Amino acid sequence: MLDFENFKNSIETPISVKKFIKKTSSFLIDNNISNAKNEIRWYLEKLYNCNSVNFQKLKKLDKTENNYHKTLSFVKKRFSGIPFQYLMNNASFYGREFFVSNKVLIPRPETELIVDILKGKKYSRLLDIGTGSGCLAITAILENIASFVDAVEISNDAIKVAKKNYQLLKARNINFFKTDILKESLSYKYDVIVSNPPYISKKEYNLLSSEVKDYEPYNALTDFDDGYTFYRRYSKIMKELLNAGGIAVFEVSHFFSKEKITEIFKDFSSISFHKDLNNDLRAVSIINE
Repeated sequence: MLDFENFKNSIETPISVKKFIKKTSSFLIDNNISNAKNEIRWYLEKLYNCNSVNFQKLKKLDKTENNYHKTLSFVKKRFSGIPFQYLMNNASFYGREFFVSNKVLIPRPETELIVDILKGKKYSRLLDIGTGSGCLAITAILENIASFVDAVEISNDAIKVAKKNYQLLKARNINFFKTDILKESLSYKYDVIVSNPPYISKKEYNLLSSEVKDYEPYNALTDFDDGYTFYRRYSKIMKELLNAGGIAVFEVSHFFSKEKITEIFKDFSSISFHKDLNNDLRAVSIINE
């Protein structure tokens, strides 16, 4: 298997764009990056500021061009394991494009289940715990799930990213502020609480792929315990934070214990588990009756 420098030196230019994509994507696919062909095409479309139709007009790349070296730099970074979304500073969530950096967790399709559970009913005030990129908070406003949102986060860097998305997506009525939810209390009452907490256990964290473990913020992934630390905290503060009849919706791990979650929220009589499009249980909802 070629290392990157040998691979780079094997490319003869000028080279057709089609051949370049085939050659570089084959190199990345051989290094376990399965969607490499699309990723390189999307990168080139962004680099040349063209859509899929205009992309056909790109004929050749040459090592005398700056964009050629930028593209090879992209390939090198993907080869090293840096996630595609961080290199593009972009991730899709619920049909919208969010700015992302390595200061926030990359939004994932399974988190959209939280939106699906709540969509169709309008709530007054929503709390998003651990907002990260702001994808849940902003989507709740733009999908008319909530009129007002408080989005809390322990990381100042993440709050900056969330505020940037707030502006880019022209959201409204969201208050972002720093809080350590494990230690601090909130004074407001809410109709909805949502969270995608750090639910990966210490044991599971050590088994994550390097693309996740080495680049995404660890404190957004794991509690460095059994994975249930935040759910225990939520169970203790929900009575104070939720209005009567209010609902909390939390994402859960692929490997969560239904029995353990039920035990943690035993003081609440209405607990439901929800499946995603892959038929996996990935969310729990609790009503404060």
